[in-house]
Amino acid sequence: MDSHKKISFCCAFYTLIFCRNCSKIIKVWLCYFFVKPKVPKPLSLLSLLMQGKSVVLSFPDIHPGQLHNQLFLCKEETVYMSKKIATIPFQGTAQQEQELLAVIASLKDQQGCLMPIMQKAQDIYGYLPIEVQTIIAEQLNIPLEKVYGIATFYAQFTLSPKGKYRISVCLGTACYVKGSGKLLELLEEKLGIGVGEITPDGKFSLDDCRCVGACGLAPVFMINDDVYGRLVGKAEEIEEILAKYAD
Repeated sequence: MDSHKKISFCCAFYTLIFCRNCSKIIKVWLCYFFVKPKVPKPLSLLSLLMQGKSVVLSFPDIHPGQLHNQLFLCKEETVYMSKKIATIPFQGTAQQEQELLAVIASLKDQQGCLMPIMQKAQDIYGYLPIEVQTIIAEQLNIPLEKVYGIATFYAQFTLSPKGKYRISVCLGTACYVKGSGKLLELLEEKLGIGVGEITPDGKFSLDDCRCVGACGLAPVFMINDDVYGRLVGKAEEIEEILAKYAD
């Protein structure tokens, strides 16, 4: 097998690394090749990644004109499944932390305890900020990236807090064909936030969903338990609805 064919047989995956200096998770793509590349020393590679620089791995025994002769690794702030990391400051209390520690202590010796602990943590805080994930990782003596990976993979977990008024726009088929995408755009414009985010004052949060069980009223969105349907997608309509929640 020539080297060009060898290089085409590779498996790629990524690992998550927590950078304590910038308090962010970075995603690093790793590849295993049948042809061994010239790789920088691990510490040098990690240092460059933390600085947000691209790293080039060269394969000297691959002809320069051949495809896949270099592999690029670059820093990337990770947002999985369209989840948004909270932009407002963490405001957890000492009481919440003690409650979480009690939950961890009661479950940590059980097999498969991580998911139940994360579920309880979200019940306590309303979401899973990096500060809460760090507590869980340290108490269970596991890597933070393992907790983060689960939090970003499963739809039941959220990295951003919910507002006092939780807006959910239905993007199911019935609602979408009748213009719910336009409703979502109007809400994003009016509130100044995107899906999965919260307004700076903590008043409104915005999410999309697949169905609210009110297809006959399409297009539909909800604010907490209030359902608004048969909307025509005008800015004035959205403003009138949001005005009902003025405190």
